[in-house]
Amino acid sequence: MATRPLARAAALSLLLGLACGRGDEGESATTGTSTSTGGDIGAATDMFDRACHEIFSCWCVDYGYADEASCAAELLERAMSDHAQVVSADQVFDWGCYERTLEVNRLGCDPDPNILGSGFFMECPSCQISFGDGQLGEPCQGTFSGSTCAQGLRCSHHEAGFCYDPCAPPQVDQPCPDPGCGEGMVCFDGACRPLIGRLGDYCAYFGVTCGPGLICDWSGDEDSTCAPVLAPGESCLGTGDRCPEDYHCPGPAYVCALRPDIGEPCVSAPCRSGAYCDTVTQVCQRAPGIGEPCDDNCPYPTICASLLSVCAAPPEAGEPCVDGKCASGKRCAPGGICQPEPAVCHNP
Repeated sequence: MATRPLARAAALSLLLGLACGRGDEGESATTGTSTSTGGDIGAATDMFDRACHEIFSCWCVDYGYADEASCAAELLERAMSDHAQVVSADQVFDWGCYERTLEVNRLGCDPDPNILGSGFFMECPSCQISFGDGQLGEPCQGTFSGSTCAQGLRCSHHEAGFCYDPCAPPQVDQPCPDPGCGEGMVCFDGACRPLIGRLGDYCAYFGVTCGPGLICDWSGDEDSTCAPVLAPGESCLGTGDRCPEDYHCPGPAYVCALRPDIGEPCVSAPCRSGAYCDTVTQVCQRAPGIGEPCDDNCPYPTICASLLSVCAAPPEAGEPCVDGKCASGKRCAPGGICQPEPAVCHNP
């Protein structure tokens, strides 16, 4: 155990050399051009002493270190290595952020001493252990413990990285940040798009519904987009069936016409809402309501529950799944409970 203080002293000496061996740069710690900020090496060693003292003040079965001294020495050695890599990349090393991201300071009496901060602190305001001068929206690169973005920003993990503010709410039509676009949006082609599609918005990807008066046009060769709903009697040839609800696009006229109603033949067209096509008579029949017997003929969005063979409302978040199904925007999670569908990033 006598080697621990020596290792700590050697690590401290080398770290001091790294910090002070850069001439005038090491003396301008408050100018923004230095290699370190947020404190000096002495403050850093005090930080490790405090952190290790907190660990050993807990009633833990396994502290992960033999004693406080060896804990502080090991953390200092890691800091020495981290600092050296940052300095060699001509970036600024932020000691204050390093302390914030030190896991032993945040896990209290349940620390994992093998996990130190990754350089990205998720709480706001955000910080990076090492940082550059890249501004909001500018191209960037991730580094060993941060990025080339200015302090307070982060570099996205997309192929063409850009600096973004992780604490600012994402905006529609702006690049997708790494945590995702948030409620009401989805990431598509690298940008946040609204789940309620506007005219011309893509609608062939997960969770997007076109807004009022719009419908998803599947007729194009490229990705489908939200387009205006056609009027009854309007030509629908080559429009990807943009007729209104309860209308279809039959040939040879190819104009929006009403679908068959209850009691009308349904050989060549689906029935209107609230009805289903009897496979034996090929005539539209009234669809069963919730709680009524069914045979896979429940009107959307109700479900024909196999256990009782009756129509049931699709379960919402927190409710048991029905035959593995949930309401729109929900998914049947392990354990058979409906949960909100997670955000999906397409072609980031």
